Amino acid sequence: MDKGESLSVRRAVGILRLFREPGRSLTLSDVVERLDLSKTACHRFLATWVSEGFLVQDEASGRYSVGPELISFARLHLGATSLRDACREDLEKLAKETGDSVLLHVLDDGTALCVQRFDGDYPVRVSGVSEGGRLPLYCGGGPLALLSFSTNDVAEQVLSNPLPRRTARTLVTKAALRRCMMETRARGYAIGNQDAFDYVVAVGAPIFDPQGLVGAISVGGIEQRYTAARIEKIGRLVKTIGARITARLGGRAVTDQALTTS
Repeated sequence: MDKGESLSVRRAVGILRLFREPGRSLTLSDVVERLDLSKTACHRFLATWVSEGFLVQDEASGRYSVGPELISFARLHLGATSLRDACREDLEKLAKETGDSVLLHVLDDGTALCVQRFDGDYPVRVSGVSEGGRLPLYCGGGPLALLSFSTNDVAEQVLSNPLPRRTARTLVTKAALRRCMMETRARGYAIGNQDAFDYVVAVGAPIFDPQGLVGAISVGGIEQRYTAARIEKIGRLVKTIGARITARLGGRAVTDQALTTS
């Protein structure tokens, strides 16, 4: 083992690798037999994976199999990779054309996960969100686009939770957020005006595949560059590019689902 590696992590990963074969289920004795570990150690590792949702244990048979968290993790990242590939060229061009930061967000566990970022050549660059970073769905151009074009179930889940204020302009009431969602649907793009980060404006538009909403793109920069006229111009641009990527993925924009207004 190389210096700096963790033996415990290696052993834990070794247990997960036993479940690579589709449909495989194993007992504690099966795991002990396949690995050079004690029964106590194997049980501890298995119990931890179960508690984290990466494995599940059948109560009747005691057998372990792949859990929903591991499946969701794999699907998310495989899907994100495919989406990144479909978006890369357009988003690189968009960053060059606007000079600002261009992000690709996907919906993950009730948040907007940034899976791709390109920066333009404007000398003042906003830090904001890097690849792997997250934002709540109720603020920011990309997150608001995801929220506004999501199903009512997703929207209601967000609205039913507390909405902590990130800046003085964050929308923190259900009524204000519902109005924002409806306005976003009507124009086809979302505007995050200094609501996620002070002095940062971002404009986002949704992307759809054949199964529905799959992500959102956004362009953002310092607020001095985002006059009302430029926001409208960027909005039309991200909406067009979002539609282009949607067509490439074989999707169709969904704008006719009624939003709950109560």
